[in-house]
Amino acid sequence: PTTRGTGTDLIPEVEFTLESAVSGNETAVEFNPTNPLRGVAGSNRSGGQTMYFTADGGLTWTKSQTNPSSCCDPTIDWSADGSVVYQSDLSSSIGVRWSVSSDQGETWGPMQVLTPSGSDKEFIHVDRSATSPHKDNVYLTYHNGNVMQFARSTDMGATFDTPIAFGGDPTGIGSDITTDTAGNIYYVY
Repeated sequence: PTTRGTGTDLIPEVEFTLESAVSGNETAVEFNPTNPLRGVAGSNRSGGQTMYFTADGGLTWTKSQTNPSSCCDPTIDWSADGSVVYQSDLSSSIGVRWSVSSDQGETWGPMQVLTPSGSDKEFIHVDRSATSPHKDNVYLTYHNGNVMQFARSTDMGATFDTPIAFGGDPTGIGSDITTDTAGNIYYVY
C-alpha cells in the first residue's frame, strides 16, 4: 500500500482490510482525538460484532474480540483525553449494551446491559469540548418500537442513568447526536 503525507498525517490511497477472508457490514471506525495513530473499529460479521484496533493510523488492524452474544450495529467514541474508548452494540436478544476499554481498544471490559431486548439503531457520543460543563458525559441514543430513547453516563461509562423515552414526539428509526462547546446536546432522528 502507498500513502501520501508524512508523520502522523498519513492518507491511504488504497483500502485496507480489517481481517482477511471475513465479510462484515455496518462497520464503525473512530480514531483517538489526541493520538490519530490509535483507532478502534467494530463490524458485524458471522458470529457477532467484532472489535479491532490499530496503532499505526489504520495501516494494519488487529482483532481484539468478538462481543459475546452480539448481533449488530457497532458504535464507538472516545473520551476527551483519549484515555478511554467506548463501544455499544445490540445483543443477540436485540438489547442495547456498552463496554469500556482503557487500553486503546486492545481489551474490553464486560458488556453492560442498558436494555434487555426490543431496541435498535443505537448511537454513542462523548462530549469532548474543553469548555463544556458536561465534558466526558457519554450519551447513548436508540429506539424501542420506533419510540426514541436517550441515556446518559456522568461517570465515564461506569453506569448510565435510567433512559428517557420521547413517546409523545414523532417516532423514528435511527438517530445521531452531538454536542457543542457549551455542552448543549443536539439529538436528531
